[in-house]
Amino acid sequence: MACWSAVLTALVILTLTSEPGARGAKENSRFYWRPNFAMPWTRGDNVCAIQEVKGTRKQYFTECMIYKPKLVCEKPTFVRYRCCSGYEEVAGERGCTGVKTVENLKVTMMRSRLTTLLDYAKRASLDRTFETDGPFTIFAPVNQAFRNLPSDLKNQLSSGGQSSLILYHALDGRVKYNEFRNDQNFPTVLDKQKSIRVNRYSNGVVTVNCARIIMPNQEATNGVVHTIEKVIYPIPDKTIMDILLEDGRFGELVTALILTRRADLLRETGPFTLFAPTDAAFRNLPADIVSRVFDPDNTEALKNLLNYHVIKHNLCTAAIFTSCNLRTLEGSTVRLGCTSRDQMKVDNALVTSGDILASNGIIHAVDSVLLPNSAKDVTMLAQEINLRAFMEAAESTKYAAALRGSKSSFTIFAPSDEAFAAVSGTELNRWHFNPDLYLSILKYHIMEGKMSTKDFVSQRAYSSQSASQGGVAASATLRLNLNRNGWSMNSAKVTSTDNECGNGVIHVIDKVMIPPTMTVLEIIKGNIRLSTFWSMIQTVGIDIFANITVGGGSFTIFAPTNEAFSRLDTAFMERLLLNTKELEKIIKYHILNRGVYSCGIQGGLTYQFRTAMGEWLKLWRLQPEEKTVEGNKMVKEEEKIIVVNSNTTRVIDYDVQGTDGVVYTIDQVLRCQCPEIDYY
Repeated sequence: MACWSAVLTALVILTLTSEPGARGAKENSRFYWRPNFAMPWTRGDNVCAIQEVKGTRKQYFTECMIYKPKLVCEKPTFVRYRCCSGYEEVAGERGCTGVKTVENLKVTMMRSRLTTLLDYAKRASLDRTFETDGPFTIFAPVNQAFRNLPSDLKNQLSSGGQSSLILYHALDGRVKYNEFRNDQNFPTVLDKQKSIRVNRYSNGVVTVNCARIIMPNQEATNGVVHTIEKVIYPIPDKTIMDILLEDGRFGELVTALILTRRADLLRETGPFTLFAPTDAAFRNLPADIVSRVFDPDNTEALKNLLNYHVIKHNLCTAAIFTSCNLRTLEGSTVRLGCTSRDQMKVDNALVTSGDILASNGIIHAVDSVLLPNSAKDVTMLAQEINLRAFMEAAESTKYAAALRGSKSSFTIFAPSDEAFAAVSGTELNRWHFNPDLYLSILKYHIMEGKMSTKDFVSQRAYSSQSASQGGVAASATLRLNLNRNGWSMNSAKVTSTDNECGNGVIHVIDKVMIPPTMTVLEIIKGNIRLSTFWSMIQTVGIDIFANITVGGGSFTIFAPTNEAFSRLDTAFMERLLLNTKELEKIIKYHILNRGVYSCGIQGGLTYQFRTAMGEWLKLWRLQPEEKTVEGNKMVKEEEKIIVVNSNTTRVIDYDVQGTDGVVYTIDQVLRCQCPEIDYY
């Protein structure tokens, strides 16, 4: 079972970094001061490191764990050292150099202080069996495990009437720890038909009927002892579905399983792990989720929800001591973890009754219905992926209700919280006081229907929901671009893609997009700094822009400022204004036949684009420069795009979005490689 992304492939050896012990300690103490040794006692032979969870009795041994986390169920751990099984300290020696004689199972368990099991075995007249018979493999519960048993069962054990339970903890033959494999079944001494189930997990945990082995391989003359953390019981000869039908807590779940024909699945061989919501969990579902998931015309939604509660292998609670993800039958993953109270978590649900064993798997009762993204609407998903500012905008414009209640599907390019934070407070206030404008901006980020990246087509125009409201917006068109560093929508970089849910898909972007109200020519005409360039366009005629675009009619104009033209030779400018053919070539050299945005230009790389004139134009982004300011703080200058040809040109204004393209203001006139044009 591949679950833990942090799982290491080799055993982690934990050691102390300082000399243990203190002067004056008794010579037979493990912390006896040994001035003659440069190495600490713990680094000697046959010393085992034990990771213990602070404030609990829970321990993890080096033999039992591949990955030793610093936290176990949100609680810190520390390391204890002890002699490994079969060894003891020798006064004055580093490590555990004393070898204990190998004794029978009874003595071996006494040495490991497994006295309660031995006491109950004696009362059931089984103590002689552990002394002379065998070989056996004993799964011996710690003493505390017996204290946690129900009173009536403890009374039966005390009277010697539960020999069958004790024998269920024993196998015929000697089975060592490294022989255990995942999903192995071993017949017990009690009954060849009553097997125990062993599971080995990728984080090193091994369980027996979901009881964790906490100290393995304690060798005896007539067998081997593996210490386990709790008492185990025979697995009932009932499937998961059989148990659900008998248990009164799962009526709603049973009904849903039968309705979607998932009940038959849970009668199959498996193994399965079912996270089973109680009836109370179903009653707590929000009404909009109930209406969507329990739609009689769409049982597929309910089937997906139920599949999200099933994992196709055995998962015991003991295997979860840190966070991990596991894939469900629905196809997506659940997030697993455990609380500081050792309670298993599944997404936002708590396991209220765990490790209910069935013949084909395990049931964990949970206090909430698990919701896959396929059962959520876009507003729920937006909250989960921390799009708080976007949701505040949706709520304030009262559009969130439409997104929740609609049976239609949506594609949302949602600005991140950082994107909203980059908008000035003055501008945000203007939006808030103009509800039509704010709603238009919000809807400009939303399209009808589901569209994931597999459906994206670069340089294509898409229609958003934004429309002219009181003259606010003149265009609802969005333009999608594929760059070498990923996708962009208009001038916003797409930072997270394909967050899919029941009624839509969310792509996160790094900028709030404003619906454009002017064409690129209107933008140039309205900018007083670009009046010379606009005058030249008028001289040639705006029909030069016809038939020069691809993929939705978008183009890019690099518009030189008036100052840029003033630096050109006066005689050249006079000749140019009289020669419309040369003037048209110069203008077309400033036009690209596609939308190009700064977010698609990476630093240190050179990009080539064909101009409307037919020649190539090179662009690159200058790497940010660092400079020292007072207090020795290092800050980065704003990155600039450089347009390269026979000269270097800086962009002054970036990504000014028009309804049909984008405008960049530049500080020099671009010079084409045209022999017929003499710039001097």
